[in-house]
Amino acid sequence: MNIHRETAPPILPVKDIHWIPPEEIRFSDGHKMYLIRDDALDAIRLDIIFPGGVWDEHKPLVCRTTIDTLREGTASRDAATIAEIFDYYGSYIMTYSTRDYAGISLYSLTRYAHEVLELLEDMVYNPVFPDKEIQTYLKKQQQSFLIESEKVTYQSMSAFLEEVFGPSHPYGRRIVPTHYNEIIPEDLKAFHHESLLGNNRYFILAGHVTDPLIKDIQKRFGKASSFMESSGRRIDASPIVPHAVKRHVLRDKAVQAAITVGKKTITRNHEDFAAFSFVNMILGGYFGSRLMKNIREEKGYTYGIYSVIQPLRYDAHFSIRTETGTEVCRPALEEIYREIRRLKEQPPAEDEINLVKNYLMGSLLQSLDGALARADMIKRLTTTDTPLDFPKSFAKTIHTITPEKIRIITEKYFDPDTFIEVVAGSCVHGKK
Repeated sequence: MNIHRETAPPILPVKDIHWIPPEEIRFSDGHKMYLIRDDALDAIRLDIIFPGGVWDEHKPLVCRTTIDTLREGTASRDAATIAEIFDYYGSYIMTYSTRDYAGISLYSLTRYAHEVLELLEDMVYNPVFPDKEIQTYLKKQQQSFLIESEKVTYQSMSAFLEEVFGPSHPYGRRIVPTHYNEIIPEDLKAFHHESLLGNNRYFILAGHVTDPLIKDIQKRFGKASSFMESSGRRIDASPIVPHAVKRHVLRDKAVQAAITVGKKTITRNHEDFAAFSFVNMILGGYFGSRLMKNIREEKGYTYGIYSVIQPLRYDAHFSIRTETGTEVCRPALEEIYREIRRLKEQPPAEDEINLVKNYLMGSLLQSLDGALARADMIKRLTTTDTPLDFPKSFAKTIHTITPEKIRIITEKYFDPDTFIEVVAGSCVHGKK
């Protein structure tokens, strides 16, 4: 066999994806579970999703503190015992919370899954939220927050979300240091009873799934609750800002300026979302984007600049983000708007369209590679109320997109007069 090492292998475009929707089962009490089977794995991951998140909070930080401190002790086990048992079985858990949901991920070898499920059940149903451990947790979180909140990137993004959604909206509400001093165990117990023990949770199970394992999960976690279902959304979504807003968060001693330019936009359920994602990729969605080539490679104003679409459950936002030296903050802003205008004035050529098509299709394939990756995709879709056939419809739109469709999307969503601009740092621009 002759190997020609100087000849690169052919590049073949991805024309379609093989998307297999997850199995879906319902427990007798109505709880739903999505199954992604892969018998080649000797392990499983179980996600328990509690919809509601920050929307269900009566006090800032309650959701995150509650889900993170489930491991701090139960009626029969203290935190050290819980950690020791997980370590003994080579298992571990991750807790997470967002504006829309909270969750727990359990990772375990399949052969030890039943043993650690019993421990997880105890954590979910019988936490005691001991005061000493809760206060230690809050102090650590407060110190981390004080450090993070001094960074201009954090200040820029926080002010941007506040402008997009409003300061009282769950998506725009800011955390302040004093919020960490206001949490008491009773807050966590109430949130646990009202939200985490409600009847709206669901499950995603990936890996080497067996029938006895499914039955064990149903027995332990498929219990009907006497508590009311989470009330979910508490206020209406914020309106789209119809005009440009410029805001400057002044930091005299900052050596860099953090820039966030963007707006409220469409969710994954919108018919334009896939095409909008395509245009976003051209502008700043990957390393070869127009923003990156201009502002990083040609001008040297930054180490990196990206545009990002963040779909949430009830809303979404689009933003361009970067950090620059204070002396080039204003020129960088000018170039950002220049690239936005160039989307309309200079439509992408065929080679640029094909490059972005290949990149997006390759990224989509990567996001579906393996049971755990598919489980992550299911979580992204279910937590934003997106149909489970989204990967298939997304791939179809990307594969068939035309220059005319790109022009329509650009005209519809990339009007600089509707963008919000927030700069944090010593760049003298906008208003304080």
